[in-house]
Amino acid sequence: MSKDRWVLTAVWVLSFGLIFTIPRRKIRLAVMSFLFKLMLTCPIGLIVVEYNLVAYPVVELPDVSRTSMTYEYFAYPIICMVFNCYYPSGRSRCVQFSYYIIFCMPLTITEVILEHYTNLVRYVHWSWFCTMLSLMITFLLSRMFCVWFFNRKRAPASNM
Repeated sequence: MSKDRWVLTAVWVLSFGLIFTIPRRKIRLAVMSFLFKLMLTCPIGLIVVEYNLVAYPVVELPDVSRTSMTYEYFAYPIICMVFNCYYPSGRSRCVQFSYYIIFCMPLTITEVILEHYTNLVRYVHWSWFCTMLSLMITFLLSRMFCVWFFNRKRAPASNM
C-alpha cells in the first residue's frame, strides 16, 4: 500500500476514534453539526476543485468526484462535531476566538504538510491562508447554526 493510502487509512481510523469522544448528552448536537458541515463542504469542495484552486491527485472514488471523500465528507465534519460539542460558550470572546485557532491551525498545518509530502492534495491557486480562512468561516457558520437550531423556540402545534 502506498504512503498516500496509509495516510488516508490513518485519517479514517483517527476520525472514527473521535466519534467516541462525544458525550452522550451531546449526540444531537454532534449529529446536527456533522450534517450541517456536510451541507457546507459538499458544494464548497466541489467548487474549489472545479475552479482548479485545489487538486486531489489521489482520490477514493475518481469516477464519482475529484474531491477528497476522506477529508470533505468524513474527517472535517467529525472534527466539527468535536468542535461544537466542546465549545467554550460561557467563556470570554478571547477564549472563544482562541478555540477557533486551536482547531483551525493544526488542520491548516496538517494540510500544508500533506501538500508538501504526499499526493493527497495540491494547491493550484490556493494557499495556507485560504485554508485557514475557509476553516474559520465554516466553523463559525456551523457554530452559529447549532446555536440557532438548539436555542430557537418551538412553535406550538396548530389545530387544523
